[in-house]
Amino acid sequence: MLGCKILEVLKNWPERSIQVIVVTDGERILGLRDLGCQEYSELLSEFMAAVKQNYGEKVLVQFEDFANHNAFELLAKYGTSHLVFNDDIQVL
Repeated sequence: MLGCKILEVLKNWPERSIQVIVVTDGERILGLRDLGCQEYSELLSEFMAAVKQNYGEKVLVQFEDFANHNAFELLAKYGTSHLVFNDDIQVL
């Protein structure tokens, strides 16, 4: 159900020329991992589906400050269906 709300927010976002969306769980930022940010898997999956549905492949999703093991998994999981990037482990 949360995915429907994410899609609704994206569809109603006032700016239409979105080029980059930055997503983080804060795991690489000292102290933020204690805020419970790691429970992101289902939410991130719903978010990525909403991005794909609303923007197709026109928007770069940048994974920011994810721990390396999560960053590599996310790039592998979404790299075939979305335009994704992680500046901590990739170079342009």
